[in-house]
Amino acid sequence: MRQKKYSICDADLYQKQWYAECYGLENKGYWSSLCKDLVASLDLDPESRVIDLGCGTGYLTQELLPKVKHVYAIDPSIAMLRVLRKHIRANNLDIFHGTIEDFVCSSPPIPLILAHGVFVTLKKPFRTLSSIYSYLPHKGIFTFSVENWENQNIDGEPYEKFLQRQEKLTTELELPNLQILLTAESRYTKEDVSLLIQSAGGHLLDCSERTMSTSAEDLFDSYELQGELQHLCSIQKEDHSLFKRDLALKREGIQRKIDAWKQLEALFTGKIWTIGTQYIFHTEALKE
Repeated sequence: MRQKKYSICDADLYQKQWYAECYGLENKGYWSSLCKDLVASLDLDPESRVIDLGCGTGYLTQELLPKVKHVYAIDPSIAMLRVLRKHIRANNLDIFHGTIEDFVCSSPPIPLILAHGVFVTLKKPFRTLSSIYSYLPHKGIFTFSVENWENQNIDGEPYEKFLQRQEKLTTELELPNLQILLTAESRYTKEDVSLLIQSAGGHLLDCSERTMSTSAEDLFDSYELQGELQHLCSIQKEDHSLFKRDLALKREGIQRKIDAWKQLEALFTGKIWTIGTQYIFHTEALKE
């Protein structure tokens, strides 16, 4: 039986422990560099307190901790927070399971909220934005990133063609993470988000953009694919929690799957992967 296919925009995907593990901080590189760029775009006060909304496994949290007085890391995924707690310990960090609607701060207000790579997973972005702006004080800042994958390509070849060539190998591997498809049903444009900000009670201060490109090798090393290869090599360990359910694959099938993995890796080696465009929105809450 084939595994369920997930979109990278599916919020339910981030509740899966196997995805959280492969999204963890040991797979740095690409995602970490995006968070560094986001933090570099801010004029942070070392005495400020910040909310990292949709903190996930803590890429952005880790960048913020040495630069501000206190960070409140919020995420609705227990699995993601479990990985964050494993890798990050700091006296100036509070971790909260839930959403911005659930969060109650003992010492408000907190004038800065950040969110990285979260927007495309929001099922009701207007409602979430409205909650954020209502939480912030007057002139409070909400800075967040939005990814648009419309121009995604690999060495100029449309990504969809690579996806078709990858599909057979993905099926052969029969591993959970490789059933994730980078679909783009949430291709928000800069104009789309700007209108949402205004209607939700925010004011757009500035929007910058950058092309997200990386070598395919770096992406393999920094994202869930690397985690798959690591776990694939240890599949023979019967106590390996991630693959207890996959032991039915039997040892005689392991080499076939390793060979399929090598084919998949060879498909991308030496190529430049243009992921898409990232917009960084700097906004403020305006209240009477």
